[in-house]
Amino acid sequence: MVKRGSSQSRRKSAAEPWRRSEVVFQPSLLSHKPEHVIQSELESRRTANAIFVKAAEKHFKRLFATMDSFQCAILVSDPYGIVLADFGDESVISSLHRAGIGPGIVAGDCTDEKNVIACTLAEQSDTTIYSSSDSSSQWQSWNWAGVQVEFRESGLLVGVLAVATPQADTLPAAKMLLQSSSVALSNWMELEETKRNITRIHHSLISQLDYHVIFTDESSSVLDERHPIPISETARTQMQSLTLNGAPLHEEVQIDRRTYLVDIRQLTDHKGESKGTLGLFHDLSQHKRWESQLKDMEKMSTLTSLAAGIAHEIRNPLTAAKGFLQLFTERISDVEERRFLDLTVTELDRINALVKDFMSLARPVQTEYNRIDLSQAVSEAVHFTQPEAALHGVNFEVDMSDEPLWTWGDANHLKQVLLNVVQNALHACTSNRGTVTLAVKQMDAACVIEIHDTGIGIPKQEMDKIFQPFFTTKESGTGLGLAISRRIIEDHGGKIAIESQPNQGTTVRITLELLKNPRQISESAG
Repeated sequence: MVKRGSSQSRRKSAAEPWRRSEVVFQPSLLSHKPEHVIQSELESRRTANAIFVKAAEKHFKRLFATMDSFQCAILVSDPYGIVLADFGDESVISSLHRAGIGPGIVAGDCTDEKNVIACTLAEQSDTTIYSSSDSSSQWQSWNWAGVQVEFRESGLLVGVLAVATPQADTLPAAKMLLQSSSVALSNWMELEETKRNITRIHHSLISQLDYHVIFTDESSSVLDERHPIPISETARTQMQSLTLNGAPLHEEVQIDRRTYLVDIRQLTDHKGESKGTLGLFHDLSQHKRWESQLKDMEKMSTLTSLAAGIAHEIRNPLTAAKGFLQLFTERISDVEERRFLDLTVTELDRINALVKDFMSLARPVQTEYNRIDLSQAVSEAVHFTQPEAALHGVNFEVDMSDEPLWTWGDANHLKQVLLNVVQNALHACTSNRGTVTLAVKQMDAACVIEIHDTGIGIPKQEMDKIFQPFFTTKESGTGLGLAISRRIIEDHGGKIAIESQPNQGTTVRITLELLKNPRQISESAG
């Protein structure tokens, strides 16, 4: 005997519309005996309906733990009528399985009037089916009740709950149980969906922030972590360690050679009890580089103002003093006195060189850009520095071809950069009589000039200062050579980078763009 509730207006289904229409309106196309999906398809369906299955499992397992004397089993199906899970009395579940009714059965594609899941889907209402002696139906040995489960606000169909019991007198109670469970599951799933929406919004907001984020729970397990850019495993481990430590923190921390603003906060509930830890890590490395560059620009600006004001006033007296000392030197015959005067003239030359560097920063010489051959410019710089290398006992090696490498620039300024860098390399190798290697390579549309030495190297803590005005590692240096060199290279649209290891040596890499068409002088000038 079949009892069905009154027909209701057709509700929206979470299933595709064509699929639901097939179940409701084309029974002639469906089979009398339900089929089973393969295991992989069943797992895929369970994953797609994970919230529904999880809610049903928690609800009914807790419920059946308090109902030992109630013999029944619950079937959970998706909107297509595919049974995803079953719960309840083991003896009832075993008898259902022997009849071929259990997870994987495609109950929605069956025209059997005893099939409670197909009937509940087709009628779109609660269904009650009593057992009968119809031997043609695999469903006939049990009393059934079925109810649809849907999201109340949207009306979307989630699936069907069906209860099977061998005792007809317990069916009304089982149906009431099913109806209350349907309401409970709808409420639970809507709450869970709301939580998931909040989580999605939260993740979406975090993804817009330039922060590395780590969440941990109260048991110090990492719940979630998000990184806007890939990081090394070392950095990830350090971030997790700081977060798991749980101590409130808001300061800059060095992590894997990068600077991060670290903000560690405790997450609490409405009672003030700790529920986990939130770790926020903002990479400040680029910001720090910009700050350093800004400070360098400010220093250069100050230097420019200072140099413009005093260089001219110093240079004229120096020229006069040097001239008079050289005149006195010609008139003095005493060797010792002449040596003192020569030392004085040498020191005046050093002061004059310093003033010249000041003037170069304050009032750069007018550049004359032309189409130039970098190979020739490098060769001329090498020609000037080879005698100095021999004088200091340094091995000077050159690796370059005779092929012209055309670029647009000022040959004198570029040679000034090369001379400065090569001389620095020679001085670094003087104490150990090392080797300086100059290599010129063409890489795509650029020329790369590498000057490598096997000298004393530069300490790690000084690498950030090497381009700062007045910073020098040499006893007699002015600290302006590299600052001027970087400005010249950047004016040419190129890049200069330095790598160094203490006691191993230093490599200076200069990259300049080559002309695509060496004859395009006018275009380059523009």
